[in-house]
Amino acid sequence: NLTKNVTTAATLTFQSGSANRTTITNTLNLQGIAEQLLSLISDSATAQWEINPQGTRTIQYLNVQGSNNVNATDIDARGRNCTNSASNINTKWIFDGAPTVTTQAVTDKGTNSATGNGNITDLGNPNPTAHGVCWNTAGTPTISDNKDDKGAATAKGAFTGDITGLTPGTAYHVRAYATNSNGTTYGSDMTFTTSSATVPTVTTTDISSITTTTASSGGDVTSEGGFSVTAKGVCWSTSANPTVALDTKTTDGTGTGTFTSNITGLSSNTTYHVRAYATNSNGVTGYGSDMTFTTAAPAGTYYVNIS
Repeated sequence: NLTKNVTTAATLTFQSGSANRTTITNTLNLQGIAEQLLSLISDSATAQWEINPQGTRTIQYLNVQGSNNVNATDIDARGRNCTNSASNINTKWIFDGAPTVTTQAVTDKGTNSATGNGNITDLGNPNPTAHGVCWNTAGTPTISDNKDDKGAATAKGAFTGDITGLTPGTAYHVRAYATNSNGTTYGSDMTFTTSSATVPTVTTTDISSITTTTASSGGDVTSEGGFSVTAKGVCWSTSANPTVALDTKTTDGTGTGTFTSNITGLSSNTTYHVRAYATNSNGVTGYGSDMTFTTAAPAGTYYVNIS
């Protein structure tokens, strides 16, 4: 327990640094009275003192200076006549004058990204120096987790944030936030699940019109894999299962449906492998079956020596 109740102004000085962290496993009870504040200060003008209140918290009429609350839950001093001292920053305390923000439903959910939505309903005083959305997979995300910081805010209202770097088919937690000198406040914790990665479906058309250096093929895209197909065509190589990483490919449109591809720049009398492909806006590429053909031999007179 950490308990101190005073009726005349008093000061508690804490040693700074993580090695001197004050951990309270049960009750935190710190109270002054009107015009007689209990001051909580660091022994250093440049380093914070750390506190980890793990149990119940009863606070009022405090003057807090240079405190770093390392507990996952903020110390909420709003409405408790507590002062956020300007002489040294306080971390994970929320004082009167902090902004108010709500979290809205996530939109544009893809396999590896989504759009977070929030709304600043009260700017607080002073205006927020940062606002945005933060996310994780464990729950109750904070600005120490992944975040998209949209910077300072000068007006109330809705905003969006880019949630990126996600894993397909995974559940995430997201909260909107806003920060000013009186603390960081969060909206409610909302969950969403990214889409599972799917591959476009495409078939390879039979090879035709084979010459010494050219041929014709194509394909048919029957499914886009949940995202618009942005490129389709064929790729070829003298090795099996060619991919779009090769320079030897065509680009023959977008979307679903059939397409025709002209294969050029071939060598005569050579066996090639061809596959149709389709790439969607999620960056996923699907391939048709690997088909082979041999280019024609060059025209001319050939002699066979029979001995």
